[in-house]
Amino acid sequence: MNIIQMLGLALSTVVLTNVLKQYRPEFATVVITILGALFFVYISSSVTKIFDYISRICNYTGINIIYIEVMFKVIGVSYICEFVSAVCKDAGVSSVAVKVDIAGKLIILLASMPVFKELINIIIGIAT
Repeated sequence: MNIIQMLGLALSTVVLTNVLKQYRPEFATVVITILGALFFVYISSSVTKIFDYISRICNYTGINIIYIEVMFKVIGVSYICEFVSAVCKDAGVSSVAVKVDIAGKLIILLASMPVFKELINIIIGIAT
């Protein structure tokens, strides 16, 4: 699936969702969720290729791969939480969307702890 197909599918989903909201609003959220799942499946193969390429660069340059792993975890969590939050808002459950946003931020904070630890070690090394 290329970008033109993805955009066409997205626009078709918007039209279908607007029609469904008039007659069967409970199905509109299901259609949006299915579209998001299709996009995630398609994009996941690209992310794997990118991660493999960056891993090879890290091995070649000697950069610690943990920083790249943290970066990908943070990006992944933010995209997934943003998607789920948007689906919750579309379904009219904005209170759940807020909780998803908060949970995502806490998970990102937790995932970034190894980088924070390394930063503290660098600061202590410079100070001594």
